[in-house]
Amino acid sequence: MRAEVYDAAGRLVRRLADGGCEAGVHPLGWDLRDAAGGRVSSGTYFLRVRADGRPLLGSVTVRR
Repeated sequence: MRAEVYDAAGRLVRRLADGGCEAGVHPLGWDLRDAAGGRVSSGTYFLRVRADGRPLLGSVTVRR
């Protein structure tokens, strides 16, 4: 499974997961920090998860 967060410009903000996992439910969380550990700014972010070869897309709006 690979899970990544992108900003509105399409830049990778943070990789949340990258590796194999067994079948089943796997909780995924994001602490609203970028790859360097800084807090992200207000805005809309896009989550892309690829599991079992299938992409799953979502978005989240951060308000500070």
